[in-house]
Amino acid sequence: MYKGNDQEIYDLVLEAGFVSREELDQLRKRAFEQDQALATVFLEKGMELEVLLGLVSKETGVPMISQGSIDLIRAERLTDRLPKKLALGYGALLVDESEEHCDLLVANPFDHNLEADLSHFLEKQVKLWMSDPIFVQKHLENLYGDDREDPKDISVVDAGAVVSGDSLNDATIVDYVEMLIQKSIREGASDIHFEPFENSYRIRYRVDGNLKEIPSHTGHLGDVITSRIKVMAGLNIAEKRIPQDGRIQVQAMGRQVDIRVSTLPTQFGESVVLRVLDKSNVNLDLDLLGMPERVLQQLRTAIHAPNGIFLATGPTGSGKTTTLYCALRELNDPESKLLTVEDPVEYDIGGVVQVQTHAMIGLDFARVLRAFLRHDPDRILLGEIRDTETARIAVQASLTGHMVFSSLHTNNASGAVTRFVDMGVEPYLVAASLVAVIAQRLLRRLNPEVSESYAPSDFELEQLGFAREDLNGRLFCRGNPSVEERDLFKGRVGLYEMLSVNDEFREGITGMLSHTELERIAIRNGMDTLRVDALRVLLDGLSTTKEVLRYT
Repeated sequence: MYKGNDQEIYDLVLEAGFVSREELDQLRKRAFEQDQALATVFLEKGMELEVLLGLVSKETGVPMISQGSIDLIRAERLTDRLPKKLALGYGALLVDESEEHCDLLVANPFDHNLEADLSHFLEKQVKLWMSDPIFVQKHLENLYGDDREDPKDISVVDAGAVVSGDSLNDATIVDYVEMLIQKSIREGASDIHFEPFENSYRIRYRVDGNLKEIPSHTGHLGDVITSRIKVMAGLNIAEKRIPQDGRIQVQAMGRQVDIRVSTLPTQFGESVVLRVLDKSNVNLDLDLLGMPERVLQQLRTAIHAPNGIFLATGPTGSGKTTTLYCALRELNDPESKLLTVEDPVEYDIGGVVQVQTHAMIGLDFARVLRAFLRHDPDRILLGEIRDTETARIAVQASLTGHMVFSSLHTNNASGAVTRFVDMGVEPYLVAASLVAVIAQRLLRRLNPEVSESYAPSDFELEQLGFAREDLNGRLFCRGNPSVEERDLFKGRVGLYEMLSVNDEFREGITGMLSHTELERIAIRNGMDTLRVDALRVLLDGLSTTKEVLRYT
């Protein structure tokens, strides 16, 4: 219920004063942990549906209508006016139509694009009405059929010979590509991969960090699928010799989803990756990241520093950008000037000035950062420090009174120092500017409904670097062997390594100590390594030893 609109619901209930902020934060945390919409948790807590709907109606300006006032027979006769793809995609049911306007019953009145988009399609003014979203969704499925097929059944030959080589048509490819995107979003995919090979064409999508292949018979259609995606992203379909980047916006499950598109020329054609930027799957709240309390306190202390550099490190897909966005959102208030330069801008944050780089016209990180310093910012977010020039300007910005946030690709927290020095930044400047570094990884979260406890073997503990005494008699968890792999995990859980820079560590930097010696200083001053934090995750039954060994 209103999945993806947790922040709006949170603000409404807080303003209405039904519960305290502390209790509200607890309920939001519970919703996040149980993968439920915040509105659903409120209803389970005892809030009346009519009260919640009234708050939503007042906020959105969409009037409520009683279920008994809806003529479902009339709605069934109007299904031809609003195609299944649009009706289910927007969560909208056409319930009445006159010469002047159309009446639409909507499941998600928070969708600001819905009214304009459907008005354009229906070529009339539309009047939106709202009711219980579960009621609306139920009748959408009754009238149009449930559109939520099992992703493992995806195949381009589902419609028989319609997509065979000789009978291929543009409409079929358009529908097929859209079907792939919609199904991947429903599965919670972070990216979709289209990969050409000599005798095959592979389509995969990544969920919770793992790639899953979509069964298909599309070897002869690779170029056509790529061309369709490039058209959607506004790319040059004739240019196949150089990489291209673009963006697509789609409507999925009643909300707008941004997709970043990247093409890459390969030996057998163009490889295409679609990165799904779904705001509803991202909670920009530090309290919901699942950090150990001590790490969270250290991080908050670091990001509130008046000047310096705060870095998030780790490989691609480890959640660095999410951590930085959460920090920025916490600092976002009317008294602070916040600027970001990113490639690309992944999520819009109200009140923050965000700039996207354009390498083709020379608008790179370094150039934007130099311009930022003339705009009197309090805090600056650099999507990534990639080169010597950017690193040096970031250090200079931090030394002239600005707080700089950025990310680096290093294996651990202390490795950030080595990376900066390798880029050509003088060690004494690194020591003077660096405030803190957080290294992180994302593991697949074990589904508690299909897990079982067990005592790890000596061999497992040896691999992990733990002694049996470290467990204090507690057990690890693993997936039930009778359960399929795809059902064993649900969501992600983070590992964190927080390095707070103190005087001893700064002396080590200026003394040009090795990476290993710097890490020893950090551990001596209380830093838990990623592997040590992994013990917390294992003992809490949040993930498995296989996942820990895979990522640390």
